[in-house]
Amino acid sequence: MHANDQYSNTEQLHYFNGFRKNQQAERHREQRRRQLQRRDLGGLEPLHTLVVEYSPDANNYPNQTLKHAQWTGADWDIGEIDPGGNRDATAIVIDSQGHPHISYILCCVAGMRQVKYAYWNGTDWDLEVIDTVSTPYSTSIALDSAEQPHIAYNMGGVDGISFASKTPTGWETELITTDPIWYARLALGSDDEPRIVYYHADDGALAFATRQGGEWTIETIEDDPSPSIRIGRFPSISIGPDDALHVSYYYHPATGPNQLRYARTPSPCPGDLDHDGDVDLSDLAQLLSNYGATSGVSYEDGDLDADGDVDLSDLAALLTAYGTTCP
Repeated sequence: MHANDQYSNTEQLHYFNGFRKNQQAERHREQRRRQLQRRDLGGLEPLHTLVVEYSPDANNYPNQTLKHAQWTGADWDIGEIDPGGNRDATAIVIDSQGHPHISYILCCVAGMRQVKYAYWNGTDWDLEVIDTVSTPYSTSIALDSAEQPHIAYNMGGVDGISFASKTPTGWETELITTDPIWYARLALGSDDEPRIVYYHADDGALAFATRQGGEWTIETIEDDPSPSIRIGRFPSISIGPDDALHVSYYYHPATGPNQLRYARTPSPCPGDLDHDGDVDLSDLAQLLSNYGATSGVSYEDGDLDADGDVDLSDLAALLTAYGTTCP
């Protein structure tokens, strides 16, 4: 158990890309004023990104204006979303019309912080307040099959994690757990039910929450009994076409360098590499075309046992399932 799960100095220096805490305050503020914090999202056409622009207020504290930038093919088209205040914990997803949906945190309103949602309706930004809480730390957003937004947000390792869904009458929120957690990351399955991975701060473990039939279930993906080993910081989550869960995360050992790790749930139909509902010749041909690869392969390439290569054990697993029709 980690009763006090704060970053070590080494981790802080790494996380802030080398900004040293012992630098003079004025130099740090100058860097912050000039910094544009961009979150690039690869694989999107056109490319969208979020920009948080810093400027000092009368007391030389940073004001942050949330902006959206879209690559036109020749230049960045940058527009203002929400000016003033302190904006953080941004997340973005793009719908089928190419319109961005954004979740973020606004600090501070009467000493509290707002979890907010922004949506580009084609001509302007619609801004909505989802919740008002004391210590939000991160947000994560996903769209369901009807392209309605859902947002997971956690309370800075203090007050647990919440899940919000937009309905025709407004936002509905529910508290999943009051455990101290960090880095909540959300994805939706083909059933539109949420899957959330997060770092459990007390246990130093990577955990997973899912909802079925209105009930939340929480389980541990990876843990270690040693209090000096922390597993699950900075997770990312994706759900494959077969509804298998894919998670990447950091493993912080007691000594030595940190590790980037990957975990996934078993496929509901092992061997169905092309996800067409059966295990047949096309799946076998797909595996054989990658046979002998020792790195850079995925399940769809034939790495059925997730050990990073395509070898005899993968071929044996596929042949065992050959001819199977998936449920």
